[in-house]
Amino acid sequence: MEIELPEEVSYIINAFEKNNFEAYAVGGCVRDAVLGKTPKDWDICTNATPRQTKLCFAGQRIIETGIKHGTITLVLSDDSYEVTTFRTDGIYKDNRRPETVEFVSDIKNDLARRDFTINALAYHPSTGIVDYFRGISDINNRIIRCVGNADERFKEDALRIMRALRLSSILGFDIEEETADAINKNSYLLDNIASERINEELSKLLSGADAKRILFEYGLVIGQIVPEINPEKKQIKKWLGRIGEERFRQLIEIKKAYTMSNAKAFPNEEQEKFDDILKAIDDEVQQQRRLSLKALEIDGKDLLAFGIPEGIELGETLNRLLEMVVEGNLENDRQKLLLKAKELRDK
Repeated sequence: MEIELPEEVSYIINAFEKNNFEAYAVGGCVRDAVLGKTPKDWDICTNATPRQTKLCFAGQRIIETGIKHGTITLVLSDDSYEVTTFRTDGIYKDNRRPETVEFVSDIKNDLARRDFTINALAYHPSTGIVDYFRGISDINNRIIRCVGNADERFKEDALRIMRALRLSSILGFDIEEETADAINKNSYLLDNIASERINEELSKLLSGADAKRILFEYGLVIGQIVPEINPEKKQIKKWLGRIGEERFRQLIEIKKAYTMSNAKAFPNEEQEKFDDILKAIDDEVQQQRRLSLKALEIDGKDLLAFGIPEGIELGETLNRLLEMVVEGNLENDRQKLLLKAKELRDK
């Protein structure tokens, strides 16, 4: 199969070859291209070390993104391209990143460390797709399968659990049985992952066409990442801020369906709990809608007259004031808003 590479990606691969190194497009960009999708990002892997890579692109803007792990970012025509040296990973001690890496010369060893077969793909214009782990077969059969031992893959990096669910939701792929069992078995490891990373994957998952099916099938994971939600105003605000109203409602409905299907005792109490949460969401959303910028007791003209210059600072001040009102930390009163605006201006 031939993949049309962006001009900059071809330039990077050719620059390595002119210096007697190998280079390939790798990972999700190859997967998306095979699926007929336009990749958002193009990643490159090479047998050149980071130091050798910098020599190949002397004069170009280079950001040492993760040079300890063999990755630099090359900036060309205002676009960024991650370039990583072929490597194998050392011991994972935090269920997220390897303590050490070892640079290798064989791309097969590099692909063997990756998460899923559909991502363990590389492409070179001359040799075509490099596929040692039946990734193309799994794409054709619409399957998500770990490379190697699924249990080990998730113990190495627990965020892969969320990545598997996200890919399944967005691509509409089934998760292979061994991989699915390892997801449920290792879901507790998500406690070791930063909430920001989990929320990022969760938001993408919820935007997928198969979100409802995936979240319902993997209730153990949902229970792990959303252990308890109650109707307290502070918590409702937090979740609305994290994932937005539509996705929050969807998440609650799915968690409710999963909880009710497994509620052997006091099902009416469980029903009332979720009814209270949904009502609290309604109340908070209505309050936030009332407290839009138009509802503030001051506007941009007031701030201009108050000495705050037009432009970014004015907009940021208005938004900060609204945020404080919505959070209940500031009364929507003209004089109090002006005093707080002066306070913000003078900081």
